[in-house]
Amino acid sequence: MLSTLIKKGEVADYSSRDQEAQVAFYVLLWKRKGITLELFDDYWRDVHGPVCARLPGQYQYWQFHVAHNDGGIWPSIGNLVDASTPEENFDGIA
Repeated sequence: MLSTLIKKGEVADYSSRDQEAQVAFYVLLWKRKGITLELFDDYWRDVHGPVCARLPGQYQYWQFHVAHNDGGIWPSIGNLVDASTPEENFDGIA
């Protein structure tokens, strides 16, 4: 058997290995109802973003301000719908 296998009843301790681990994740963002997209973008960029960027232990913080897919970019093909519903449109990715 390999020496890395854990014997029955023993608990593996990976804490020293995991000290160097890096995690990347993306979060889809929707603005609150009742505020404009401009206010959302301004607050996220000028207030929330700088606070998040200064969190200890963080390597990078990126913001992607995205446009909604309202269709009309390409010619329609039959019954194919090329626009997203309002619920499917998100306002940013962090």
